[in-house]
Amino acid sequence: QYGFKIAVFLDITASQNWQTAEQVRENLRSAINSFARPPNYLRFNDRPVIGFWALGSVATFPGMTAYDTWKQMRQELDPGGWTFWLGEGIDFAYLDLFDGIYFFDITWAAEPSSALASYSRKLNSYNSGHGSGKPFVATVMAGYDDTRMPNRETHYRDRNAGGYFFTAA
Repeated sequence: QYGFKIAVFLDITASQNWQTAEQVRENLRSAINSFARPPNYLRFNDRPVIGFWALGSVATFPGMTAYDTWKQMRQELDPGGWTFWLGEGIDFAYLDLFDGIYFFDITWAAEPSSALASYSRKLNSYNSGHGSGKPFVATVMAGYDDTRMPNRETHYRDRNAGGYFFTAA
């Protein structure tokens, strides 16, 4: 009633339920079948959006790379491209498999505006080289702190009383 939309964004590194490629495939199949159909689900160009974080960290099928694993999953689970797959990262080769790309954490950059501009140029280059119009979802972050996250490399970016946010303008 308020116009809110929901979407599934999968962090394949956050749970014991994503440790094998088979688990990833079945969990993704369940997400597509269970969540992507209601009218209040987020859509882009009338396609339900499913977001993915840490594409290169996916558990792989035997003898396959992460890229090849995602390719097989896309062919199996969404061969006609009914859903809109939004992948996170800076490896633009994944745009051959995914419908769009975003960068989750921009706080590694001292000046996020220049980093985002570079990212946008790379996407524009991909799109012109492939005759596509895949979107870029820009990241806006006022600061960042994942120093309490277990079992992963962490970092911290002070908010600088809002100053860091304004360096993206």
